Amino acid sequence: MSGAQSPDEWLELSQHHRQAAAALAGNKALANQELFHIGLSVECALKAYIMHSQRMNSWPTKEERPDLWEHSTKKLALAAALPLTAVPALKPRLLTMFQWYRGSAYDPLPITEKALQGYRDAAFGAGYGLVTWISAKLTKNP
Repeated sequence: MSGAQSPDEWLELSQHHRQAAAALAGNKALANQELFHIGLSVECALKAYIMHSQRMNSWPTKEERPDLWEHSTKKLALAAALPLTAVPALKPRLLTMFQWYRGSAYDPLPITEKALQGYRDAAFGAGYGLVTWISAKLTKNP
């Protein structure tokens, strides 16, 4: 078995991808790579939230939960069942991240700075960026 096995490990992976995205920020030639790491950071944060909210002791195998072996932020967000009614500020961030796909790293057309900033804000914005909110929620309520 490999990969993250706890919410803390998923959050650590999320932070690694956030750091990678930050290191690429400002380099127009690598903008799609920055977007790739932004999306993976959100993906890992969602997986941390799923483990926490579903009280999992370890990450399930692909055979046990194929629905969680996804790179779709939309499918993972549905599995996470984020409290969108209680925290409506998360919804527009989720809708932005639903547009991300893992293949963005291979897209030959560069993403615009304006669009990239929207993804940065959706993931890492103060208060209700998805990674920001999930990290705060899980570290406050272990």
